[in-house]
Amino acid sequence: MGMTFGGMAFCALAVIIIFLIVPAAWETLFGPDFAAVGALGALGLTIWGAVKIMSFADRLGGMTEGRQVKATVAVDPDAPTNWPEYNAAIARNKRWAFYRRTRQFDRLRELEQENERSNAASR
Repeated sequence: MGMTFGGMAFCALAVIIIFLIVPAAWETLFGPDFAAVGALGALGLTIWGAVKIMSFADRLGGMTEGRQVKATVAVDPDAPTNWPEYNAAIARNKRWAFYRRTRQFDRLRELEQENERSNAASR
C-alpha cells in the first residue's frame, strides 16, 4: 500500500514540478517552439513511471500474477448461436402465456402439440 501511495504521490509531485517549477528548463532545452512538447513528454514519462511503480506494488502485494500465462478454460457462450430459433422460442413462449392468460385452451393445446412435433423432429 505504501508503494501505491508513493506512485500516486510521485505522479502528483512530478506534475507540480513539470508545469510549475521548471517550465523555463523546457524552453532552454527544447527552445520556445517545442517547450510544451518537452513538458508533455515529461508528463508522459511520469505517468508511465507511476504505472510501473503501482504495478510493481501490486505484484509485491500478491494482487496480480505477474507475467504468468494462465490456462484457458472452455466457457459456454451466454448468447444463443441460432438467433432465428431463439426469437421463435421467445414468440412461442409469449403466445403460450397469452393463450393461458386468456383461457384459450384449444389454441394452447394446439401450440403444445406443435412444440412436441418440433421437439420430436429436432431429435
